[in-house]
Amino acid sequence: MALKGSIKEFSLVDILQLLSQTSKSGILHITTESQHIKIFIKDGMLVEVKSDSDDFMIKIGNYLTSRDIITKERLNELLTKQKKLPIRFGKLLVDEGILSNNELKNILTEITKENFAKVLSIDSGQYNFEQTMVEYNEDEKELLDINNILLDVLKDIDELNVYKKKISSFLVKYYKTDTNKKIVVDNNVSDEEPVIIAGKTIKLNNDSYLIYNKINGSNSVADIIEQTILPEHFVLKVIYLLIKEKQIAPAKPEKLRTPLISLKTIQVAGLGLLFIIILIVLTMNVSSLFSTKLFTFPMESNRIPENIYYEQLKEINNLTYEKGEVDIEEMNLNHKNYIRYFTIE
Repeated sequence: MALKGSIKEFSLVDILQLLSQTSKSGILHITTESQHIKIFIKDGMLVEVKSDSDDFMIKIGNYLTSRDIITKERLNELLTKQKKLPIRFGKLLVDEGILSNNELKNILTEITKENFAKVLSIDSGQYNFEQTMVEYNEDEKELLDINNILLDVLKDIDELNVYKKKISSFLVKYYKTDTNKKIVVDNNVSDEEPVIIAGKTIKLNNDSYLIYNKINGSNSVADIIEQTILPEHFVLKVIYLLIKEKQIAPAKPEKLRTPLISLKTIQVAGLGLLFIIILIVLTMNVSSLFSTKLFTFPMESNRIPENIYYEQLKEINNLTYEKGEVDIEEMNLNHKNYIRYFTIE
């Protein structure tokens, strides 16, 4: 099945729906100016999304450390150990008792969905489907229905437009407006409604609590996304709901410090300094004018040949001469007075 071309002519959504409906197996290569992405598909189901710019071990490591599942020191130990062993990093996490098989599978599923959603935002580049056998580990990965994910992503895109109307920029910082409410972490709180406020209690699940905990007036929205390693859509959703419930508000920008010296004083001082500099420059130029000799006549004890003198006269006064004879009338008085100090060769 030859399937390749420009994404502008055939959208990724249409391509993926076609591969899903025809139950194809293979790798969909997507090439843009900045990256090369591979989408692995088995029997029309999504297996994995890989990008040249992504490092799986770093991504899952950040996921674990941001949730205090392991420390950064422990993560570095595991990364070093994995390099010496012929096993996958996910398998090592299970063998070390850090994650169960189901926990690993859930994490990998979330990472795959997040990567898949990012791919759908690409609107230019080239695609090429390579039909081949695709293997996967059932203990670590779960086959995902492409059509279901597409519906979720398209729904998320619509919601994102709503969130972004409330959240003007990823650089905005928020602070908690009501710190007297009791925070309850409840695993029964779903991702569909990750913030529930009842009276003086705020119910959050683990992920929404992680976001809430990062809102401190110093972290921007972009900082929270980076630090929690959670999908952008989910972070914006939680922040949007907290804004809507008036639990957080944009932090006020820091006030500029009042200058110790007034602007007028600085201007006057600057003009005074400029005047002094100009005066110094003029003084130096006048001094150099008086001290510079335009033409140096030799003393009687240090005479030079007449022809050299003529050359100097010609250069300075632009006089003309032939065979060493100079029109004395064209010389100034000083030249007449000093000509006797020159020898004639």
